[in-house]
Amino acid sequence: MPKIDDYVQLAAQTVREISADGERWRSFLQTASTLYKYSFYDQMMIYAQRPDATACASFELWTNAMRRYVRRGAKGIALLDMTGDVPRYHYVFDAADTGMRKDSRSPFVWTINEENGAAIGTMLEKEYEVSANRGLAGQLEEIAMQKAMDYWQEHQDELRDIVDGSLLMEYDELNLELAFRNTATTGVQYMLLSRCGLAEEHRFEPEDFTTILEWNTPRALSALGTAVSEISEEVLRSIEREARSVERSRPHAELQNGERLSDSRPENPGRTSDTGQVRQDAQGVSEGVQKDDVQQPAADGRTDGASDGNRPDGGRAGEPHGQRDGGGAGRERSAEGTRPDGVGRRDEQPESAGRGNRTERAGVRLNPGQTSLFETITEYGEGADDRAVSAPSFISKALDTALRFGGNGEDTRMELAFDAMIGKTNEEIALRMKTLYHDGNGFELDGRRFSVWFDPSGIQMAAGDRARYANNAQVISWTDAAKRVGELIEAGQFGTQLENVEAPGTIRRKTAERLIYMYRDSAARENGYLSLMTDTPLIFPDCVNHLSEKMEQPEFLHGLIRQMEVFADAVAMQPDLMRFRFLLPKDILPRLRDLALARKELPEGEMLLPDVRGFLTQDEIDAVLTQSAPIAGAGSRIYQFFSAPHSTNEKLEFLKNEYGIGGKMPGVSGEHGSSESHDAKGIQLRKSNCPDVLLKWNQVAERIDGLIQMNRYLTPEKQALYEKKEVQDSARNTDYDTYNSIKAAHPDEIVLFQVGDFFELYDEDARQAAENLGLNLTSRNLEGVGRVAMCKIPAHSLEQYVEQLRDKVDVTIAEKRENSAAYHVYTLLSVDHEAENAINAYEAEFGADGTRVFRDSAIEQQTQPTMQAMHGNLQSKQGQNEQEQNPNYRLLSRLKADCDYFLDAGGRAEKYLWAGNVRAQIAKMREIYETLPAKPEWLTKEAIDDYDEQMTPQYQVVVYHHFENGFDEKIEYQTLEEAIKVAQGYVNGTMESDGFAYDGAAVYNHQEHRYLYIYGHYPDEKAHAQVEGRDFPEQPEEVAVTQESESPSDLVDDHHPPMPPYQAGDTVYLGNTAFIIEEVTDTHVTMRDPTLLYPISRIEPRENFERMLAEDARNTFLFEGQTEPNQVETDNPKPPDEQSKEDVETSIESGTKTEQPSVHNFRITDDHLGEGGAKTKYAFNIAAIQTLKQIEAEGRQATPQEQETLSKYVGWGGLPQAFDAENASWQKEYQQLKSLLTDEEYAAARGSTLNAHYTSPVVIRAMYEALDSMGFRDGNVLEPACGVGNFFGMLPEAMQSSKLYGVELDSITGRMARQLYPDARIEITGFEKTNRKDFFDVAVGNVPFGNYKVADRAFDKYGFLIHDYFLAKTLEQVRPGGVIAFITSKGTMDKASPDVRRYIAQRAELLGAIRLPNNAFKANAGTEVTSDILFLQKREHPIDIEPDWIHLGQTADGIPVNSYFVDHPDMVLGRMQWDKSMYGNEKETTCEPIPGADLAQQLHAAVRNIDGEYKRIEISEIDINEGRTIPADPDVRNFSYALVNGQVYYRENSVMTRPILNQTTQERVKGMIELRDCVRKLIDLQLTDGSDAEIRAQQAELGRLYDAFSAEYGIINGKANGRAFEGDSSYYLLCSLEILDEDRKLKRKADIFSKRTIRRRKPVTQVDTASEALAVSIGERAKVDLPFMARLTGKAEDEIVADLQGVIFLDPLEQTWQTADEYLSGNVRAKLRVAQTAAEATRPLPSTLRHSKRHNPRIWTHPKSTCGSVRHGWTRRTFSAL
Repeated sequence: MPKIDDYVQLAAQTVREISADGERWRSFLQTASTLYKYSFYDQMMIYAQRPDATACASFELWTNAMRRYVRRGAKGIALLDMTGDVPRYHYVFDAADTGMRKDSRSPFVWTINEENGAAIGTMLEKEYEVSANRGLAGQLEEIAMQKAMDYWQEHQDELRDIVDGSLLMEYDELNLELAFRNTATTGVQYMLLSRCGLAEEHRFEPEDFTTILEWNTPRALSALGTAVSEISEEVLRSIEREARSVERSRPHAELQNGERLSDSRPENPGRTSDTGQVRQDAQGVSEGVQKDDVQQPAADGRTDGASDGNRPDGGRAGEPHGQRDGGGAGRERSAEGTRPDGVGRRDEQPESAGRGNRTERAGVRLNPGQTSLFETITEYGEGADDRAVSAPSFISKALDTALRFGGNGEDTRMELAFDAMIGKTNEEIALRMKTLYHDGNGFELDGRRFSVWFDPSGIQMAAGDRARYANNAQVISWTDAAKRVGELIEAGQFGTQLENVEAPGTIRRKTAERLIYMYRDSAARENGYLSLMTDTPLIFPDCVNHLSEKMEQPEFLHGLIRQMEVFADAVAMQPDLMRFRFLLPKDILPRLRDLALARKELPEGEMLLPDVRGFLTQDEIDAVLTQSAPIAGAGSRIYQFFSAPHSTNEKLEFLKNEYGIGGKMPGVSGEHGSSESHDAKGIQLRKSNCPDVLLKWNQVAERIDGLIQMNRYLTPEKQALYEKKEVQDSARNTDYDTYNSIKAAHPDEIVLFQVGDFFELYDEDARQAAENLGLNLTSRNLEGVGRVAMCKIPAHSLEQYVEQLRDKVDVTIAEKRENSAAYHVYTLLSVDHEAENAINAYEAEFGADGTRVFRDSAIEQQTQPTMQAMHGNLQSKQGQNEQEQNPNYRLLSRLKADCDYFLDAGGRAEKYLWAGNVRAQIAKMREIYETLPAKPEWLTKEAIDDYDEQMTPQYQVVVYHHFENGFDEKIEYQTLEEAIKVAQGYVNGTMESDGFAYDGAAVYNHQEHRYLYIYGHYPDEKAHAQVEGRDFPEQPEEVAVTQESESPSDLVDDHHPPMPPYQAGDTVYLGNTAFIIEEVTDTHVTMRDPTLLYPISRIEPRENFERMLAEDARNTFLFEGQTEPNQVETDNPKPPDEQSKEDVETSIESGTKTEQPSVHNFRITDDHLGEGGAKTKYAFNIAAIQTLKQIEAEGRQATPQEQETLSKYVGWGGLPQAFDAENASWQKEYQQLKSLLTDEEYAAARGSTLNAHYTSPVVIRAMYEALDSMGFRDGNVLEPACGVGNFFGMLPEAMQSSKLYGVELDSITGRMARQLYPDARIEITGFEKTNRKDFFDVAVGNVPFGNYKVADRAFDKYGFLIHDYFLAKTLEQVRPGGVIAFITSKGTMDKASPDVRRYIAQRAELLGAIRLPNNAFKANAGTEVTSDILFLQKREHPIDIEPDWIHLGQTADGIPVNSYFVDHPDMVLGRMQWDKSMYGNEKETTCEPIPGADLAQQLHAAVRNIDGEYKRIEISEIDINEGRTIPADPDVRNFSYALVNGQVYYRENSVMTRPILNQTTQERVKGMIELRDCVRKLIDLQLTDGSDAEIRAQQAELGRLYDAFSAEYGIINGKANGRAFEGDSSYYLLCSLEILDEDRKLKRKADIFSKRTIRRRKPVTQVDTASEALAVSIGERAKVDLPFMARLTGKAEDEIVADLQGVIFLDPLEQTWQTADEYLSGNVRAKLRVAQTAAEATRPLPSTLRHSKRHNPRIWTHPKSTCGSVRHGWTRRTFSAL
């Protein structure tokens, strides 16, 4: 490319850089201040090439006038000359590039000092009328302001013409003037003060220079820069003249040694012509090289012995020292010369173009109104560079431009240049380009427009405004595009040389930034990972810079890669090491490894890339319209609306309503600087380097019409979904027509009509079925029909429901045939009609008297069967029917068929077996066969034995390693070839993923009981003897080994204990429970309780088991040879309920125990529970408390009658009268309550008057109805803040098998809940103290409301209010796929800040929400509050999403409400209005009930719209029956192993599964479970300040366990232990117990074995200031606790309040102190009114308030927060009594 083009591009790039960065603008001004005699353009070019230049002049001036020589190889600084018809350039050299001769002159460098300072100040005062009293710096600042103002007055017309396209366009004339004066004044001030050495740091802030961003076009910056340069030059020349004058006036005698005399020649040889002028005036100009560096001139005066190249610090920052040479201009000033810009050849540099003073420059300077220098340059032909690619075709040239500029990504050229440096293949680069290039782009090339579109198939390119669907578009594959990029890089034409040089650093920095984000999103530091990053600074971008610099060190980089590989493996096994998972280690590792690769040097790139003008293509505009719908679902709605016949005005209004006002960034093609915004005018699109596009709404509508006609508005995926929905809607109406025809044919029967997985009933059929079956009656809107009553039943429960209906009516079933649109219709008569038909048929055949009407002599002559034979046939048929109906028979048949297929066509592949493997399959067949009452004819016990012998894998591989795990049995194999291959693989290291190789391996034959093959080192002499076919002498050991062992590791004792009298399958009694024996070994007995839904095995040692057998008389049959237990004879044959007191006492004395009647969870059946007046509620509460205390005193469980009493406890919300000692009408109750409760209980009850309210059964039932429709039947159910457990009491029958968990803070309430629901697990503690992550399947409840926060370290950073906190905390505890159904404050959905909703949306999907009317809880809670029921489903992991419902909208009346309710008005069970009752504040909203509406019916209709499907964890029947899967123990950490009755289980969310482990691995896991639990206990002791003695004892126990484990199984970090235990979330905690050396061998034990590794927490007991006390109070108490703060400081509370004035405020309503952040947020206007009212009351206020509170306590009711209650704001105007 020609040199002139390089420099023009450099100038254009410098303009962009200076105008885009305030710091670069400041840096430019610093350079310009030393070169003030140059024009702005020359200053800019010098800054671009040599920002450290001090004094510049042409080659001729240095050599002739200054008698200095230019060093050989010095690099010239190119300056552009645009005065002629053709752009030219010439070179100047900095003083640092010159050397001195004997008679050389040095440039005059003026400085301001004590001698000339006063004179200069006086001169400035005289010339610019600025007082010298301001000081020199003050004078210069004032002068800069004056000159900037004057310049505006002189050039304002020109300056107004340069704003087009810049950010100044929006300014009016006044603001444009201010923008210019501010920016110009700052620029001139900085140049003047910098040159005079007065620019101290405190005078300027970084923000002072950011105004340059508004001057973001070449013309604008040119005008501004010219102004700053000219003003500065004028002032600095005046200062220079005065400094020279003072210099000349100094007598020669005053000159110090070494100072030069003023030259007798003219002071400035070039004053008459700037061609010979030295551009100088810098501080510290180099005086040339030192003595020994001086080059001696040759005899002819030319330089000789040139230096080798540029100065190390020369050139632009980041550029290499040796740049590509270019041509220079000849003396005849041709357009381009051919000489290089280096010095040392005979043909030297051209002369400098003169500049002169301001008057002389006027003809050269481009006025602001003229076309800018950078807009006049066009291409001037191709260069003759021998490395250049051959002249491209026009489309090829366009492709090159697209590849260099069009990808819409950041740093694309540097990314690909870096890939080329490290030798990536063409295919690898093509894959990367797919991610870097996306969407569309447009650019102008030689006056023509080109469009490109990037998609996975390749690059589509065409001339014009569109390429995506253009007929003339050319498609370039990514492979070809990657190849072309490689060619461009090799030719030096892809990116700039600067980009090539900076590419590794940029990639390194971007990788460092991603590492920082990942590290801070992870728990790496807490778990000991990525130790190399622990010293990274916290502040951004310091942390990125620090890490990026360290990554330049190879040792650090390789160490970081190793640590990242370890961490990536850990994250794969322990996902919760990452929090939000936006960036994972595996995403960063490839680029990190790339940075460690060797890099080749790329060919030198361009100096500057061409300035390409872009435009927004039609493809990009269409993409915005089709892919960027304003809200979810808008695209389909727009498509549907525009597809229907509507007028243009209707379409415009529809679009405006759909879009509203808003926008997004990035908005076009994903380009970083782009945006899309929409308002009443239309849609505005902006993109970097492109003109803005405004699409008016009529244009938008017209284009959408066109896109729909071309079938391009919806993507194929969205189109398919839309059409599917249309088909479904149409099919539903069609189905209803089909139903009508079937119903017409069966008018008197109930018709069940199949729709999908349900059978639906309509109209009267639905009403009748709903009444008979207890179903929920709903309705559905059908097009052209209206709302139709309906109900439905699941298809899988059809038989059950039909049988119930047939008790009364005939039933017709319309069943959809599989893969067909036809229906199979059949009728089942009712029981009565079926019997009637049978009688009629009998009478028709035999007559009413029983005589056959039509005789058949042949039949009569046949021998009639005997009654015995008939009975036998009947039994046979019954047996066949029983086998056909019994699922165990069918399953056994399936198992047998699997075995046959396995042995035949299945090729012995275990994947075809129902149980998954042979041993489990045979075990299941034996189990089922033994339990069948009648054995099938097609299978015998011997046949099962044959299957076992034929199918059991014959060959097993056994491996050996001297260090890892000794001998270890691997899985078994069906064929010898497979076993041999695997054994060899273990020795060769090809079987393990990490390449681990065992010492040896052997193949063992189970049927022949001998070893067949051995590979490697296998130290088993007996195995070697068997393989070699020789006898192995038996050794007389204490434990004899049988000649033929069952397996390679079995040792069999010759002396077996006698056979016990019991065996597997026997039923035995231990305590009060019957158990079935599952397994009997020599040492243990395994049993299970058959009554449990999830059977849990119980293992007892033989000795203990037999002792317990003997203690229960029901087990005597075992010892007497009986096979079934008999009834135990007793001396008292009476039934239990008729036994006398003496009988009971006798039974106790004889050792037997009489059980209490079993008590189960209470069931609430009263919909009016909790309703009544104040005295009624009080009586219920007192009766419940008295009953509770009696039960607890007797140490027993409540009876059903007592549970009924306890269930009526409604708490003390709305009953403050009972605690008012001065209320005469409540004196009896007050005294009774005081005597009944302890002081602590009384205080808690009194405090709960503000907040203890309970949920209406009507609301609870609706919430369960929604869960039922989602498909929830059983699981782990949580109710946080459960109160007395009303949600548990309302649990539907279908969900009764669920396990219930509750949390309640109040002691009395929680204790009642335990009595009411003994089968539930209820904790009496704060919800913040619970921790059961990912455990619960469903969470239900009514969360606490309140304007305060809960102290929970994990959530403190979010600042959630209590109701929002309960939602967030519950989301953590519910498993992925689990559902939350909560009643919460309307503030969660309606508050202005979307932060809480965004947090929830990232972690859960909103299934639906119901806005309750404010009277929903009035009847039983006595309060009016607007609240919501939210239904959420937890996501698998947090995602970055922003659905519409996190934002607010408005109702038609302008009332703010959540967007969900705007889009779903039918989910608002009332009318949203301004609340005119709250403090007189009409800015709060409420949901007023609809007069006459029935809440139960409203809820019943609303829950039908909750769209969700409960994702049940599927557990196979065999897993449940065999105890392989059991419900999770909440005390076991998620993703951890645990021991249950001696068996190893693994918890994953809400279930625990027994993994398939061989015996050796099981023992490893058990040992590590012991170690893990011991370590955690030791950590807990340190965290909870355990005593030193306790910690030492635990450390000793840890040491003992570790020594025993490591002696048996090796180090924890060993591969075998890692494979066995790596799935446990605490495995890496165990690994940290060992300190390893470089060879990964044990170096020593960790410090935790011998030291306290966690410092004792020292509570703060004293502080000095009130501010410190406040910080401690907030941190430890989560509130402003004045008594606590007084104890910390020793100050009085009043003194603390005075010290914290303005920091804390007293809430006059709650009479609590709050921080300013809390009090001055929320509804501040309401708070202000309350505060003003309280202030006006002044001194009489306390007594007045006390009087008001005593006589009208209801106005003081402020429900706020506790468990199981409704929480809301103040219920009446609080100060109305005043």
